[in-house]
Amino acid sequence: MEEDMSMLQAASGNAFDKLFLQTMIAHHRGGVKMADDALVKATHAGVKAKAQDIHDKQKQEIADMQDMLKGMK
Repeated sequence: MEEDMSMLQAASGNAFDKLFLQTMIAHHRGGVKMADDALVKATHAGVKAKAQDIHDKQKQEIADMQDMLKGMK
């Protein structure tokens, strides 16, 4: 995480944009995995509902960011 932040701070322009999206995609994938684990293991209905919400939103954000990356040179 610190290495990612250092690389982002050093980047600029299009390189920054791409690195930001790539880093956020990886971050969101971790969030989806955590949410998926909670959907299997959590017992509290509120926790399960929040995990499903996180899963759905972060999966969509990943798709959006991947689409943005495809459009970059």
